[in-house]
Amino acid sequence: MGCGFGDFLKYDPQNFTGIDTNKDALKFCRDKNYDVKLASVENLPFPDKAFDAIVALQVIEHLNPEQAYKMFVEAVRVLKNGGEIILSTEMATKHIWDTFSHTRPYSPRSIVKILSSHKGGEQETFEKFENLEIIGIYYHGHFFKNLIVNVLSHLIANLTRFNRRNYTII
Repeated sequence: MGCGFGDFLKYDPQNFTGIDTNKDALKFCRDKNYDVKLASVENLPFPDKAFDAIVALQVIEHLNPEQAYKMFVEAVRVLKNGGEIILSTEMATKHIWDTFSHTRPYSPRSIVKILSSHKGGEQETFEKFENLEIIGIYYHGHFFKNLIVNVLSHLIANLTRFNRRNYTII
């Protein structure tokens, strides 16, 4: 989802399919012979149970809560039984606002709420996903070119709240 200019697709272009709403990005990907489609995460142009995994890297922060919920509805629809959703997004730091299209930061706790909310007394009115469970949340620190400093940055981000830049949730 949200393949952009194919940074992830390039790792296995024969087996990965990308979607995006950015026509320039899709043209770039098509010129590289990547399998891409013009589509929104809220309305995926694929049949039910078509994929083993859905990868949404740096996508959800561009969506409002209703769109984010619809993204998960569609992801669940096109996932095979036992499939996985891998989602990565920025933490609520000053970096989230570096792009005007970022609608809002989503904390890991807010993703849990989208996936497990019940209709009722709370402000959230999403239906609970019965067939999704969170396997893990992994935090990433700031990127450094020095390998040792970079590894330490990510380790510190996972062990403490200090230095967290983004996270991946599976």
